[in-house]
Amino acid sequence: MSHDSSGAAADSRPVNAPGEQEIRSWFIGTLAEKLAVPRAEIDTTVPFAELGLTSLQGVRMSDELGRWLGIAVSAGVVFDFPTIDLLARHLAEAIGEGDSAEAPDLGDEGAEESLEDLAELLRLLDEDAGGDGHGETD
Repeated sequence: MSHDSSGAAADSRPVNAPGEQEIRSWFIGTLAEKLAVPRAEIDTTVPFAELGLTSLQGVRMSDELGRWLGIAVSAGVVFDFPTIDLLARHLAEAIGEGDSAEAPDLGDEGAEESLEDLAELLRLLDEDAGGDGHGETD
């Protein structure tokens, strides 16, 4: 593992990785905002699709999640683990495993490629939905 001049670790893992409860809370807040409902109405055991999350919102949420965690996250991770409880548990375990020199496995093997292609995927999804690339706001 390398260090920058401040002595901080220069790897892909967050220094203070969030735990399962913190990840669950992030999902509740993010979904409540996206779906314009109170946080108390978000049931962490109900599949994202049943909560009203669209495919496009799911892909965007995966991107936001990766940025929040500071690591590569598969664009489809919300579909691989379809409830907040399942996904929060998976992410907490994945982040907590392995040594700090390796990025955790947070979805399919092509997570880095998925994130690199995310802008193109979002453009195509907007196009398929008849959007102009600026349609849906989250």
